[in-house]
Amino acid sequence: MDHRYPPGPLPPPGQPDSITPAWDGTTPQDATRLSCDELTAEKMTAVRHAFYTAAAKAIFALQNGQRFTGEQLFVTAHAQASRAWWDRVSEEITGKKLSSDHALRRVRSWARHYLTGEPPTHPARNVVRPRPRARRADGRP
Repeated sequence: MDHRYPPGPLPPPGQPDSITPAWDGTTPQDATRLSCDELTAEKMTAVRHAFYTAAAKAIFALQNGQRFTGEQLFVTAHAQASRAWWDRVSEEITGKKLSSDHALRRVRSWARHYLTGEPPTHPARNVVRPRPRARRADGRP
């Protein structure tokens, strides 16, 4: 399966503070912010690696006859849900040729309505339209 952002080498193990920040420079004064496309690609890669890691740990535990802990189940389920979210964003970007910020807004909007059960609002339905003129009793306009 071809991914837009193929997995690269796994990040080194460590604490969350070892993650590289999303800044080009060393200090905020001379740093330039990465674009939304670059941040999205970075996040998709990180989420994909987290999913692969969680799946590998789960498979290792199952193959060795170990029971899952609550933390393992949570991490695996969270990684799966996060991967599904970002795969949907990737589908919007590649399938519909959208910019990353537009794709993020569309998926967020879809998820909000999907999770809350409230119907989406349609701008065309919210417009106040003029009432049609009353027809005369004799049928003439």
